[in-house]
Amino acid sequence: MNNKSGYRVGIHPENMTSIEFAVIIGFFCLNIGIIILGISFLRKHTEELVKALDQSISQALVSIVENVKTELPMSGDINPVQMAVASFIQQMANRPPELKAEIIPRAENGKFTKALD
Repeated sequence: MNNKSGYRVGIHPENMTSIEFAVIIGFFCLNIGIIILGISFLRKHTEELVKALDQSISQALVSIVENVKTELPMSGDINPVQMAVASFIQQMANRPPELKAEIIPRAENGKFTKALD
């Protein structure tokens, strides 16, 4: 359908020429390419920001630890009660668990012969 200016209006895909179809496909591919470039730029920029954030956090943690060391007095003497508790915890951790297993026989009907507590 032509209007007064000579341009076609209301083009349907079956009435499109191959050049029009190629231009539309070209713009579509260009759009996809721009999206891919934008995503890769954002990924790269995000990686740089994460590295900078990681570095600043590590510097802040080092600073905090150094400040805590200077502000809190720590004595080199070990408390005997702490040593006893640490020794007890080590013994409990290294000891294998004590498992008490009792085999309960079954009757001929498949039920257990005595009740479980």
